[in-house]
Amino acid sequence: MSTNIKNAFEASNARDFTSNQLVSEFIWTNSFSELLESTKNQIVLGSRGSGKTALIKMLSHQNLRRLSRKQPADPIELENINEAKKIIEEKELIATYVPLKVEWVNSLNNFENSKERYFIWSLNLATCARLLDTLTSCIEEYIDDDVEATLIQRSICKELSSLWLTDKIVNNADELRKELESLEYQKNLVFNKESMGITLSDEDKSLGLAFHGNLFSTFTIATKTIARSLQIPEYCKWVLCLDEAEFLSKKHHEILNTHMRSANDIFFKVTTMPYRHHTLSTTVSANVNVGHDLEYVYIDKLGTINMNQTQSDKQIQLFATKLFENRLRQFDFKNVVTLESLVGESKLSQDTTELVNEDTLMTLIERHCNEPTIARAKKLKQDNNNKFNNEIARKIRGILLLRDEYHNRVGSSNTSLYSGGAIISRCSDGNPRRIFRLFNHLVNSTSNNSSITPELQGKRIKSFSHSELEVLKFEKGGKNSFELLKTLGAYFKEQTLQVKLGTDLAQSISVNNSISDDVWDAIKSAVDLGLLYPVAKKDSNHKNLFPDKEGDFCLANCLAPHFNLFPRVGRAVSLKTILNGNSSFKQIELF
Repeated sequence: MSTNIKNAFEASNARDFTSNQLVSEFIWTNSFSELLESTKNQIVLGSRGSGKTALIKMLSHQNLRRLSRKQPADPIELENINEAKKIIEEKELIATYVPLKVEWVNSLNNFENSKERYFIWSLNLATCARLLDTLTSCIEEYIDDDVEATLIQRSICKELSSLWLTDKIVNNADELRKELESLEYQKNLVFNKESMGITLSDEDKSLGLAFHGNLFSTFTIATKTIARSLQIPEYCKWVLCLDEAEFLSKKHHEILNTHMRSANDIFFKVTTMPYRHHTLSTTVSANVNVGHDLEYVYIDKLGTINMNQTQSDKQIQLFATKLFENRLRQFDFKNVVTLESLVGESKLSQDTTELVNEDTLMTLIERHCNEPTIARAKKLKQDNNNKFNNEIARKIRGILLLRDEYHNRVGSSNTSLYSGGAIISRCSDGNPRRIFRLFNHLVNSTSNNSSITPELQGKRIKSFSHSELEVLKFEKGGKNSFELLKTLGAYFKEQTLQVKLGTDLAQSISVNNSISDDVWDAIKSAVDLGLLYPVAKKDSNHKNLFPDKEGDFCLANCLAPHFNLFPRVGRAVSLKTILNGNSSFKQIELF
């Protein structure tokens, strides 16, 4: 395997991607359509690595514009590119991406007496600085003549600098951006002086005065200036995409909620982890109303939470395969490498009698299943072979293979069953960053460009699965989540490999409001990190609310190889039942 492909999957965080790389590798999902089409403010919920940053970065005018000019690889991509082109050309939506910088969010604690002032000032400046990227993109898109474009940029920047700066008039976006960077540095010095009790001069107090106004007021007036100069219609939606709101405090979320409730001139797309939108409260008497003022968009598992297992698995496999191809397209290979040519098909997920004929399957059923399941299988096989395949064989063929191999494995030999494109895709849980890490685990240290044997795949996937659990111990509050997941994994492993099987295997937990705060915190941390996922009812279309001390949660598929489980959503068992029978988790008060 060439050096290139061994290094191809090392980069996995969209924050570090260039715009060209992001657009080249981006895959349009239903969640992205939902963000583009909605006329409401949206809180984008997703675990770490689920693609939140990529989605709202792609909403920005400059990236959506690049996407609209991309060469389509297939008819579906052509349709999506045409949709992006329509939005850009008809000026339906103009979005600005703003990352909430960890450094200035963390530094808020240094300014105890002026936290909110510092937050508002910094966010006002950050949104305006990023708006300059949007301005540049709009001018490039909507003004064809170079001279006219230069004159319009000059006119707009002079007007913006008169609004934002007190003593300078700047006539181009690059210079204005530099002025804002310098202003931010100088203002931070002023805030530091104030926090140290040093008396501020009148000049200190007036520095960056424009950004001390109401939150987003400087951004809003700037959009009006740009719209007027570029003849952008009133129906255009100006959107602010605020990334990584989990770093903010409850008070800051109240401030943002207030603007989502009352702002008429701009829309908000705010990303955070599933349990990190801290409140629906505002700084006024009324809360934000979910479904009216804002809506939640849950993007984990590529937004397939409301789909059945087959539909979800299919979408995730298509996504993983496409992501593999898109990444390798950035590299120059003499030979075309596809995911299937590299890893082959998956034995565990194939619904075929070629792997296990019906007679062998019945032998496995009699060996590993409980008496009611054996009796039912025999009757269905005799009376209605189609029902036997649909109600018995389809559900437990893979589990029986896994269990039989486990009991017959010799010594430390590697399993060959955790292999192939379908199982690799499932074990990624549709998490883009996890997909890249899993691909990197598979191709690393492979010496040539031939296929990877199922045994070697199994060894590397199990190693990857182990590492996904182990890193949890080093997260803030992760030790309790680690112990909880170890307990759940051990229970499900026993149910899969030791207890006689039925067709409805336990592989999820059910919780209610009797659960203790400590255990609930452990569950929330696991969900935030993509190691537990909420399970939606199959007939549920309600996506606005997220479960709070209630509902069912399934173990992430990425942990299945570590615990020798079949990667699927299974029947839910009461968490109380599992924990009350386990002594290793007693250090946490359960109920």
